Amino acid sequence: MNHPDTPAAIPALSLHKDFIDTQLPYWLSEGSLESRQQLRRLLIAGNQARHMLKALMDELKSPETYARPLIREVIDTQFSLFLKDETSLLVREWKNSHLLGLIKNHTRTTEQSLLEAALQNFESSEAEKDGMEPGSGLYNVTESGRTLSLLAPTDFATACRELDIGGKYLKHLTDVLEPAPLPGSTRTAATVLGLFSENDRQAFGVALTISYMKGHINARLYAQLQSLQQTGSHVELPCSHLTLGGVVLPNVLMIHARRHINEYLLYVPEDPIAPFFAYRSLHEIEQTLVSRLSDPEYLAFFNRLVPLQHQGTLLALKPGGIEWVDKGQLIGQRIVSSYARLKEPMTLTPTQGDVFQAMA
Repeated sequence: MNHPDTPAAIPALSLHKDFIDTQLPYWLSEGSLESRQQLRRLLIAGNQARHMLKALMDELKSPETYARPLIREVIDTQFSLFLKDETSLLVREWKNSHLLGLIKNHTRTTEQSLLEAALQNFESSEAEKDGMEPGSGLYNVTESGRTLSLLAPTDFATACRELDIGGKYLKHLTDVLEPAPLPGSTRTAATVLGLFSENDRQAFGVALTISYMKGHINARLYAQLQSLQQTGSHVELPCSHLTLGGVVLPNVLMIHARRHINEYLLYVPEDPIAPFFAYRSLHEIEQTLVSRLSDPEYLAFFNRLVPLQHQGTLLALKPGGIEWVDKGQLIGQRIVSSYARLKEPMTLTPTQGDVFQAMA
């Protein structure tokens, strides 16, 4: 029998709830029930979209994984007497020519596994006799060290060119990402594009709802952006890709909210500062981006949004100071800038059709 002065035991479930409540961010705990339910729906849909996209991407092989059995087969069928396997080495000597090729100076020595070398796509000249500098050679690696093979490096280069790893790998990518219609198969290039665009659409919705719950977006703009998320377009919100030096950043969207005070709304997926940020001008956007890119961590993040072939070079900055114009109508004139700028000019490339398909 309980003593009347003994306090009632607190249910364990209530203790867990109280602890969880203390860990929730303010915008989630103070958000409306409707907003929390909307966020939950979007998170579930986003998780499903990610899993479906991951299942597709898991079918893609890395260049190394794809090429390894091909190189191994070439070695086994053509060069088994000379080479151990794809881990054998190509050691190359490199020289610079002077005086019309009469004088050559040694510049460097490089060393790669045969797999790494094959992935570099040998030039046709490298597969010809004397196509590599004297001193270059193929080496087998054993526990006792390395031994020089009698096989000429140019013979291996010839076999690699005939194998055409690059062409075969491109076909592998096409078969997965742009499959031709096949009887009984539901996968087409359009359905693959749909997986990418749906993933982008749901990620946009999650980021949008969180930004609204944090108070970064007003209710009117939020309603318009919800419509954009659901349909892929909105007559009052034309969209563009942020473009640097003519290179389109497909995932970085500029949403032109004409009827709002801060009419430029920049969407940067998974931005660690804020995925949605409103600006009054393109100049303000550039200056903010320059400031953020000066942080190595943010630079590393934003660099992942740049097309692969331009990563590491496109986001270079120019320090403030005097700059002489070297082309155009203002050639020969000087421009004085007191602040750092992007080296490449920033422009906008309008999207066509469904904005999320344009991002994919």
